[in-house]
Amino acid sequence: MVSKTDDTAIATAPQGHTVQDAITEYVMSIPDEKKRSIHPELSKFARWLGATNTLVSLRPSDISPYSETFGASASETNKQRVAAVKDFLNYVKKKGYIDVSLAPHIRVRKPTINAARGGAMRRRNSEVQITQQGYDEMVNRLEDLRVETIRLAEEIERAAASGDVRENSPL
Repeated sequence: MVSKTDDTAIATAPQGHTVQDAITEYVMSIPDEKKRSIHPELSKFARWLGATNTLVSLRPSDISPYSETFGASASETNKQRVAAVKDFLNYVKKKGYIDVSLAPHIRVRKPTINAARGGAMRRRNSEVQITQQGYDEMVNRLEDLRVETIRLAEEIERAAASGDVRENSPL
């Protein structure tokens, strides 16, 4: 909104628009069938961002962490959630409420190839089957390691008592 006083235009609305005010205005401007799906996501966005924050105070660094709340999944649901917020951010830019377009700063991050492979590998290797002989060997090895640990601890205590151990020196 612009008011004129003595041939000077003064911008008054953009400074005062809060995130919640802009969301309400945006939701009123979209068709009813889209409101049901978009309004809940924009309400979450407003709560996350702070509904009373003014639009002009928002920075890209304030917006980009929101997409991390979706997790690493690039699912259809997350894409729709991001699209709703991006449409809103494009709307406030087009209305002139913000100077910098914030929409490019929110996106669903694609999971890295290694993360995707690692998850599949962990799921594949979560159950291990061994024979009774293999199990018995593992139990014997565990007992040997316990005995060895006790022996080494006693050896270290003797060395420390005689003063043969200095900090960070090999035994």
